[in-house]
Amino acid sequence: MKIKLFVLGAVLSATVLNVLGQSSNDWNWPENKSEAEEKYVLYKDALKMDNYQAAKAPLNWLLKNVPDLHNSLYIDGTKLYEGLAEMENDPAKKRELQDSAILMYDLRIQYFNDEANVMNRKAFTAYKYWLDRKEKYAELYEVFKKTADLNGDNLPSYAIVQYMDVVRRYKANGGNITDDQAMDLYDNLNSILDKKTGENVETVKENLDRVFMATVKIDCGFVKTNLLPKLKANTGDIDLAKKVMKLMYAANCSDDPEFVNTVKIIHNAEPNYGLAYLIGVKSVQSENYNEAVEYFKKAIDLTEENSKKADIYMKLGDIENIRDNKVSARSYYLQAANTDPATAKDAYKKVGDMYFNSFNTCKGGQNIVDDRSVYIAAYEMYRKAGDAESMAKAKGQLPSKEEAFQYDLTPGDPIKVGCWINESVTLLTRD
Repeated sequence: MKIKLFVLGAVLSATVLNVLGQSSNDWNWPENKSEAEEKYVLYKDALKMDNYQAAKAPLNWLLKNVPDLHNSLYIDGTKLYEGLAEMENDPAKKRELQDSAILMYDLRIQYFNDEANVMNRKAFTAYKYWLDRKEKYAELYEVFKKTADLNGDNLPSYAIVQYMDVVRRYKANGGNITDDQAMDLYDNLNSILDKKTGENVETVKENLDRVFMATVKIDCGFVKTNLLPKLKANTGDIDLAKKVMKLMYAANCSDDPEFVNTVKIIHNAEPNYGLAYLIGVKSVQSENYNEAVEYFKKAIDLTEENSKKADIYMKLGDIENIRDNKVSARSYYLQAANTDPATAKDAYKKVGDMYFNSFNTCKGGQNIVDDRSVYIAAYEMYRKAGDAESMAKAKGQLPSKEEAFQYDLTPGDPIKVGCWINESVTLLTRD
């Protein structure tokens, strides 16, 4: 019997040393070390085989009798209770096991400190298990608050969005969090992100913005009260300007002059086709045509895509047409047609409409053929556009053969279209 016990002890000691790797100086073995070693080996072997039920009793013996043995007890304890929770089908028992897994973090901190690191892990697990348990929202909020306070700028990126989401859920379910507090947290979390690097930072920022906008009721008044004063005090804060732009857009207040001013701040710091184009569109809406032309031209210089250039030429043509600068408008429309074939149809149609609608402006009242030559010019533009309906409309306004004969003209003769059109056309008649 003594030999058997000796052999068993030797096996246990060898197994323990193998598990520990090298020195056991950081282990706090009790006086009844052999019993503790036996419990340790039993739970370790069971845990390796994912036999959580078999591992539970020996591990709990150690947690009760030697709680300060080693921090690995609590790492393994979390794994064990997560495994048991995964296998449990009864909802109430599953929640108890999940809570036990989270308790392991508290005990680990109690006996081995390393609080900031362990709180990160606790927050991650608590978010996973308590996300849909409303009765836990207050506690979950305190977990993340403490985690953020302990870690400061070292708060992991994933925890940043989770923290904001916890606040959203807690606030939506009656939690004692004001809009101002949510705004302060949002600012703090953004400050942490601003100090991080990596490919996923922008994605995290976008997700943070999305969750924040679901946390607080965003309207123009909110942005103008809470963010615009800060931006006006520091127009060089481009990240803040981007937030103001995004939130104002989300709040449907992009028609506010402050929205365009904010976009200008960003564009001046980081020239961008999309921003210049946006300013141009907004300037048209506010009938600030000079500014619209300025930024549309900047947008052209900031893109290599012909389709985008042609779109802007069309918009410039529309502006000049509104301002009754018809020659300039025509020039932009034709430039659009030459830049992108896909735009040609619309461009030629617009020029044709300008010609068609110029009859009253351009008629001299002396020669009906000359007066109606504007419709010939319109007809030719509609023909280029492939617009049969508009061609038919223009043809109905052409001079007749009889009218042409009165001025010693026949179809096919060249005619000069005067006025602002100033083009030569070939005489066509409606009959």
